[in-house]
Amino acid sequence: MLLEKPSTSNAEEARDLFRHSVLTATDAPVLLEARHYQFHPAWHTFLSLFDPKDVEEASARAALPAGLFSMEDIRFKYELAGGTLMDLGTYPLSALRSIFGTEPTSVTSATPRLMPAPFDQKCDQAMQATYSFPNGGTGKILCDLGSRVKYEKGKGSWWAWLFAGRPDFTTDMPPWVTVKLRAKKGSEDDIAITTQKTIVMKNFMGPHMWHRIDINTTTTCRDASGKVVKEENHTESKKAYVWPDGQGGAVKGENYWSTYRYMLEAFVDRVKGRKGSGVWLDGEESIRQMEAIDETYVKAGMGLRPTSVALRGAGD
Repeated sequence: MLLEKPSTSNAEEARDLFRHSVLTATDAPVLLEARHYQFHPAWHTFLSLFDPKDVEEASARAALPAGLFSMEDIRFKYELAGGTLMDLGTYPLSALRSIFGTEPTSVTSATPRLMPAPFDQKCDQAMQATYSFPNGGTGKILCDLGSRVKYEKGKGSWWAWLFAGRPDFTTDMPPWVTVKLRAKKGSEDDIAITTQKTIVMKNFMGPHMWHRIDINTTTTCRDASGKVVKEENHTESKKAYVWPDGQGGAVKGENYWSTYRYMLEAFVDRVKGRKGSGVWLDGEESIRQMEAIDETYVKAGMGLRPTSVALRGAGD
């Protein structure tokens, strides 16, 4: 069974669901949380470009323009586990956890923008949060289902200028992630050499439509006094629409395959007991994702999404 993301309303429900005796028995049915972007070859190409322990800073952002969803949409109903972090925000948060390859040690800040009155102010229309990770790195997310660009003559970005006179639009489309690696230092002939890499993936949520992975490298040379004597910037770009040779099992994929198609292939492979691409999201991963969502809501001073009475104790 494919289960819409996020898997449940909160971590308590996730534990009850994924640790239920039915799912832990021999020949248990297959249950998969449908975070589709994580099954696409582009995402795994991006992750292959760095070692998580070297990540100093990472950011994941996704936004959609205001007006795309009604203020009374189910996404903004608290009793239906609404809130932007519960919808669009599951993508940046799961991306951040994948980048660091582990769980955050703490949520250091979480700032919601609540739904405007008179709509459900138990729900976040946008959320910004910062996390600390075991390697000392810092991760940030932004998710916004009511993003706007205000155009003022002589101010703002070209993006705002482009949409002047039109409905307000978002600055975070397509969604993107960026990773800053710890600088590497060396020396040659009394010249100190520092190499800094930043890797950016644009449109990580829908890479089948278009994406680009930029590997930006800055090399700075300083003399004994610390003066910069030379600086070079280099950018290499990558794309990946199919699995490389040796990965993907019997199915390499096609350039036009969507994230959903790759996810469905992995699901069928699991049901049939085939190796496939090796990409999978197990129940414990879905539990940890919900725990991170809950911890973010707590830090934001908001209530957890309500637990279904029918599910309480279901895992006993």
